[in-house]
Amino acid sequence: MELRNRRFTLACAAAMVLGLVQGSAMAQGVLGKTVAVDAQDEYAQIEVEPSRSAMERLRSPDAQTRFKAADEVLAQPSRYNPAVLFAMSDTLFERGRPQEGVFWFAVANTRAVADAQIITDRTAVPGVVTIRQVFGTRFREHLKTHPQDEWPQVSRAIEWDRANPPQYDRRWLALHGIRAVSSALAAQEGKPDGIDEITVPQA
Repeated sequence: MELRNRRFTLACAAAMVLGLVQGSAMAQGVLGKTVAVDAQDEYAQIEVEPSRSAMERLRSPDAQTRFKAADEVLAQPSRYNPAVLFAMSDTLFERGRPQEGVFWFAVANTRAVADAQIITDRTAVPGVVTIRQVFGTRFREHLKTHPQDEWPQVSRAIEWDRANPPQYDRRWLALHGIRAVSSALAAQEGKPDGIDEITVPQA
């Protein structure tokens, strides 16, 4: 993994989802203003590719760009963090493939919850709820009329997750927490940040 600076962004919540996979730390901005500061410490080492570029294309206004991006994610889904899988799931609903959409939404949720458990900064965890809300509209609408579709796909998703280890940087969610922002701002001011480990030590 390359050691390199990333751009952190302090912005309004509307930009948060893309920030989660762009290596950006998102916080509520004042009057919607945006301030960019450099990532520091361990946060600067969080690998956000190929999730960043995939998310950009999955949120493209061009349908064909979104569909092509979804196909690329489907070809190697373990390489992408849960935010991308949520977005890809939404695109599958858009394409009239609801069963696949339910399955990948369940996979994304399973992995997002697991990733949240290893992050020491609990202020980052609400990012999972935000992503579910942003990309879950079609999922929720489908289950209103097809509630029987959910549990079989959830069961499949759990088995898939067990059989396919993540190949993305599971620390991605930490970029949404207050500690990531504090680390960047402390470095900007030339002060020690006092930040400990990003993730819970593994036994």
